[in-house]
Amino acid sequence: MKKAKPSEIETPLIKRSNFTQFFIKGGLLLSLFCNVTACNGDSSADGVEVQEALSQPILEEVDTVTYCSTEDGLDGIWALSNYFDPIIANKSIVNCQSQIPAWFGILLEIKNDTVLTYGSLIEMNKNSVNCESDTFTVFETNWGDWCLLNYSDELHLRLISSENQADSTIYIYKKRSEMSDFITEADRPFKIESKITAYFNEELLAGTYLNENSDTVYFLKNGELVGLDNYNEYEIDSYFGTSHPFQNLDGVLLRNRANKTFDFYHWEFSQEQLILTTFVSDTVLFNEEWVETGNYVLGDKQYKLRRAN
Repeated sequence: MKKAKPSEIETPLIKRSNFTQFFIKGGLLLSLFCNVTACNGDSSADGVEVQEALSQPILEEVDTVTYCSTEDGLDGIWALSNYFDPIIANKSIVNCQSQIPAWFGILLEIKNDTVLTYGSLIEMNKNSVNCESDTFTVFETNWGDWCLLNYSDELHLRLISSENQADSTIYIYKKRSEMSDFITEADRPFKIESKITAYFNEELLAGTYLNENSDTVYFLKNGELVGLDNYNEYEIDSYFGTSHPFQNLDGVLLRNRANKTFDFYHWEFSQEQLILTTFVSDTVLFNEEWVETGNYVLGDKQYKLRRAN
């Protein structure tokens, strides 16, 4: 009888052993699956629930911060009424741009127990607020210290008098939720300058006019200009920054963007008539030559436009 080689005996034993292990493990898994199915009914639905449960993040309980400015309804945008109201009523910017609070606080933004300021010259750092005190906060500026007082529906700003500074005016801020977009996506260095300019374009000059020949001229709300010579855009001077070459007169830029040409005009209202008078460069005689000073004076060219009914 031929003796079997070791490999001929061991190989079937190895295969049988693997199959047995597979069968045992498979049986256990099948039994477990059946038990789960029996206990939970619809296995497919439960499988989805298990997957959803596993996919859910583990939530930890976090303490919620409560801000007094939020609780008291103070969060939001507050506008300097002493600045906006007279400009719209009197249709002139220059008479209000010299107010010191306008230099650092045309708009205030209150949120999370802090207040931020937006002005025509500077933007100050965040100030903490004290809801429990009538003195909401104090602004320390180059033009004196100013205390902001909380009167619920109004905020009052007053100068803390000193030997060098005196101003008895009470500056009033009122909530203006419609101005919240003035501080978003705004240009620098003065965050709100472009939005304030667009606001004055719309509130002061936008409208339909007739020239002296009864031709229609349109100052559109979006800054477009139609029917006035070769100009197609206008932009009012909002008096931001420190460079003011128009000798404290209201100015507007009239431009043709395609031709890259522009001129400056003084604007003023006389009853229902808009009068535009050209600005020309001021010059002085220096070493027997006329030299431009960088400032402007009124010229002779003028448009008289009356509002259309």
